[in-house]
Amino acid sequence: FAINTVNNSNMQIDNSGTSEDKSLSLVFICHLINKVFDYLAKQFRLIWKLHTLNFSYDKKIIIAIDHTATYFANRFTKNCPVIFWSFDVLAEDAPWRIKNGFLEKLITSKYALQTDKLMIQDANRKKLLEESVGKVFDQTIYMPVGLNDSNYCRFAAAKRAGKKNFESVKIIQCGLLSEIRLTVELIDVYQNWPFNIELYLHGIICGNAVNNKLMNVTRKSIVSSERFDSNSLSKFLDGFDIGFVGYGETDSNFKFNENASAQLVSFLRLGIPVIVCGSQNLNEFITEHRAGLAITSLGDMQEVVKQLTDNYAFYCGNARRLYEKKFNLISIFESCFIPSVSGMV
Repeated sequence: FAINTVNNSNMQIDNSGTSEDKSLSLVFICHLINKVFDYLAKQFRLIWKLHTLNFSYDKKIIIAIDHTATYFANRFTKNCPVIFWSFDVLAEDAPWRIKNGFLEKLITSKYALQTDKLMIQDANRKKLLEESVGKVFDQTIYMPVGLNDSNYCRFAAAKRAGKKNFESVKIIQCGLLSEIRLTVELIDVYQNWPFNIELYLHGIICGNAVNNKLMNVTRKSIVSSERFDSNSLSKFLDGFDIGFVGYGETDSNFKFNENASAQLVSFLRLGIPVIVCGSQNLNEFITEHRAGLAITSLGDMQEVVKQLTDNYAFYCGNARRLYEKKFNLISIFESCFIPSVSGMV
């Protein structure tokens, strides 16, 4: 239940500008209206496909990702097993969850809660989901966020573990770039790092805070927003030495993320050691598996960078082993998913 979108994160509508600016704004509004109608058309087509699914296949399972898809799957199909695959939890303390609002009614609807099985990252996030919607799910598949392995990733991880000399250290944060992900604080502390430590930011800039910070600092981070498929992303990330993962616990959805961070898995798959900050849960997880180092203050970044590079082979090896143990998507499907659904078809 998704459509491709155009990245307009840096586009702003300003009615106080020139006639040309206003014309551009009008073009953007027309583009937005067109995308809304296109989105609705796609939803109706998907609903019709779901409605006719019973007549198309003898054996069928619907895997519905998050609440909206689960709602439509249960609303417009009959006698078809539905697996509710939960990624993000709209927790009770989420700032955009309005009592008796649209989202509140959607996630607690009887259609959104009908499911033969729940698939979620771990027991902590299951409990959080159950508290947020007021229902206990009896049958659960625990499946952490994972990525497929490849020969390229295996070779890159092995090669990285042999690196000993660092003329410069390249640190990258990827994914959503925002205050919640500590990007603003990261840019701030970067101003005081030695020049042999370089910071790169890759992903979607969310909100004005990151842009404003980048414009008002002396030392600019290198920022990119190119979109990659899984294989191309691996090749891109392979050019960096350390991954940074930051989470501000703004609501409970960000509290338990040891099995829910795709950016973390992207680094571990390549054997890239990580520095994590802002989440006690993730800090404890990385410390336990020694796949990087955890900090409680970004002021400690320089110190832990040295610790990582001084023992680089050790942390690289642990990062790759943690991926193989917990986040290899093929292994997860074979060990968790396939046995759990084999009796449903």
